[in-house]
Amino acid sequence: MTAKDFLVADYDGDGHMPYILDGNKITIFYNDFVQKGTITSAENDTLKIKWVEFDFETKYVKFKN
Repeated sequence: MTAKDFLVADYDGDGHMPYILDGNKITIFYNDFVQKGTITSAENDTLKIKWVEFDFETKYVKFKN
């Protein structure tokens, strides 16, 4: 995640997805759909998001290259 993009692994090599952050609410604008969620934790190199359409949290860890 950068100040401008939510970065995802993408088959075509363009994983930069714009997003809006409003408090702990996040909306990501993928090429073919929009996904909304609530950030439940952001500590150190770990981000947890509870997406609206799922009953569980997704855990994201910073990729160090």
